[in-house]
Amino acid sequence: MSLSDLANELLVAVAQFLDAERDIDAFAKSNKRLYSLLIAHLYRYNAHNSSASALVWAAKTGRVETLRRAVSTGVKVHEFPLLPIASDNGHLNFANLLLRTPGVDVNVKDEDGWTSLAAASRQGHVDLVNLLLAANADLQTNDAGWTPLSVAANDGHLEVVRLLLNKGADVSVPSETGWTPLRSAACNGHFEVAKLLLAHGADVHVTSERMWTPLHSAANSGHADILELLIDYGANTAAATADGWTPLALAADKGMVEAVNILVAKGADVALPCGNGWTPMTLASDSGHVPVVQILLEKGASVDSPCINGWTPLTLASGAGSVAMVELLLDHGADIKATNESGSSSLLIASDRGHCAVVESLLARGADVLSTSRRGFTALHTASENGHVEVAELLLAQGADIAVGNFSGWNAVHIAVQNKHPELVEMFLRTPGLDVDLKDNYGRTPLYHAAMVGNAVMVDLFLARGASPTISDSYGSKPIFAAVRNGHEAVARRLLAVSPYPFEQLDSFGHSLLWWARRSGRPGLLQLVRQHITMHDPGAELDEDMEPETNPVKFIENACWCKVCTRCTVLGTTSYECTTCDGGEFVICAECHDAGVRCRKGNHDLIPHSCNRIA
Repeated sequence: MSLSDLANELLVAVAQFLDAERDIDAFAKSNKRLYSLLIAHLYRYNAHNSSASALVWAAKTGRVETLRRAVSTGVKVHEFPLLPIASDNGHLNFANLLLRTPGVDVNVKDEDGWTSLAAASRQGHVDLVNLLLAANADLQTNDAGWTPLSVAANDGHLEVVRLLLNKGADVSVPSETGWTPLRSAACNGHFEVAKLLLAHGADVHVTSERMWTPLHSAANSGHADILELLIDYGANTAAATADGWTPLALAADKGMVEAVNILVAKGADVALPCGNGWTPMTLASDSGHVPVVQILLEKGASVDSPCINGWTPLTLASGAGSVAMVELLLDHGADIKATNESGSSSLLIASDRGHCAVVESLLARGADVLSTSRRGFTALHTASENGHVEVAELLLAQGADIAVGNFSGWNAVHIAVQNKHPELVEMFLRTPGLDVDLKDNYGRTPLYHAAMVGNAVMVDLFLARGASPTISDSYGSKPIFAAVRNGHEAVARRLLAVSPYPFEQLDSFGHSLLWWARRSGRPGLLQLVRQHITMHDPGAELDEDMEPETNPVKFIENACWCKVCTRCTVLGTTSYECTTCDGGEFVICAECHDAGVRCRKGNHDLIPHSCNRIA
C-alpha cells in the first residue's frame, strides 16, 4: 500500500506525529495531494513552534501570497509583530493586507520597541507613512524616546517630515537623551528639514541632557548653511554645553572652516574659552587647522593667549608637529619664548616629541637652543629622553651643549642612558670633544648609569670610547657596585674583566662587592664575584657557605630608585623624598635613610615618598 492509498485522516495524523518542521515540509512536498492537504498544518506548526519564521520572512520580502495563505489556514497573524517589519522594508501591499486582517494593531512594536510608523518614517517610505497615518498610527515615541518625526528628521526624509507635521506631530518632543527633531536634522546636515521644522515652531534653544543645542550639533558637524539658518532664528552663538563648549569652539576643534566663517561673521566671540580654558584659537592650533587659525587671527584672536596649564597656540602647534601652523603663528607675532606651566618652550616641546621640521623652523626663527624648563631640561635633554636622534643632531649642530646638566646634573648622555637609547648614545660618543666621563650631581658618569640599568650594549660603547670604570660616586661606589647591587650579571662580567676589584675594598656603607652580590639574590652573580676574588686575591678568606639572599630587591625598569644605593628599594616599601634637591626628584630608600644618609644638601626635611611610575 502506498501513501496515496491512505485516507486523508491518516495522512494528517502521520504529519501531526512528526516533530520537526523540516520533516513535515519534506512529507508535504512528496506529492501535490499531500501538499494541499498538509499546508494548513505546516503553517500552524511554523507559527506555533518557530515564532512564525515563515511570516517574518514574508514580511521582510513582501510575499503577500504567503500572508494570505497563512490567514486562510487560520494562523493568528495578529499575534506577531509583522507590521513593523513590513513597514521597515517598504512593503506597502503586505502592510495594507495586514491592516485589513482582524486583530492586527497598527501600533504594535517590534522587539526593539519600534512601531510601524516609526519604522516607515525612518526609512522614508512616504506611501507607507500615508497608509499608517490613515489607519490612525500613533505619532508618539518608541521605547527609546524617538518619535516618527525624530527619525524622519534624523535621516532627512523631507516629505515624511511634512506628512507627520501636517498630521499634528509634536515638533519639540525630545528623545530620552534630549535629541529633538531639529537637533537631529542640524547634526546631519538636512537643511530643508531643519527649515521646515523651524517654520513649524521648533525651538532653537532647547538643550539635551548635556546642554547641547541644535547650533552645537550643526557646528560640530560643520553644516554652515544650517548654522546660518539657526542663528537667523535666534540661536545663541555663546551658548555652552555642560562641558563648556561653545559652537565656535566645536567648529574650530574639528577644522570646520565654513562653519567658523559663519559663526564669526554672525558675531561669535573668538576669545570665549571653553569650560576647560581652551579657546577656539588654542583648539585649532593644537589640531593643525591652519585655515581656521587664519580666520580667527583676522577676527582679532590673540596669538599668545594661553589655555589650561599655560599652553599657548605656538606651544600647542609645536607639540602637534605642524610646521605650517608654527610658521603662521610666528608670522603673526607669536612669542617664541613663551612657556607652559612646566617652563617648557615651543622648542623643548617639539624636541620632546621628535618633530624635527618644527625644531628646524623654530631655530631658524631665533629659538634659544640653551633655554631650560623648570626641571632644568634643555631641548637636547628632551630629545635625549625620548631617543630622537635626528633632533639631537640638529640641536647639536645649532649650538646645544651636550655637557649641560639638568637639576640632577644629568647631561644629555646620562639621560639617553637612563632611557635606554643606545643609538643616541652612540651618536653622542661621536661628538668631537665629548668628555665621556662627565659627572652628575652624585659624581656618576654615563658608564655608571649604564651599569646601574644593566645595559650591556651601552656599557660596551662607553668602555670602547675609553670611559673609566674606576671613578667612584659621592658614596664611594664604582660602576661595578651599581651593576652588582641591581643584579646585572652580564654587565658585572664586563666591568670585572677590564678592572679587577680588590676584595677588601668597601663602599662608603662599609660593604664589599661580595656582600652586595649576596644581597642581589642571583646565584650566578654571587659565583662570578667569588671566582673573581679567588682569581685576583688567592689569599682571601671567603665564607664557603654564603648563599644568595632569598628575598632580594629586584631591578625593575621604570620604577623609582634610591638616589643613594641606586636600587629599586622604594617600590612598595617605606621611602622618602626631598622636595628641593634635584628639582624635587631626590628619593632615598629606608635602608639608606636609616643608615644616616640624607639628601644632597643634608639639611632639608624629607617627606614620605610613594612610587607611582609603574603599576
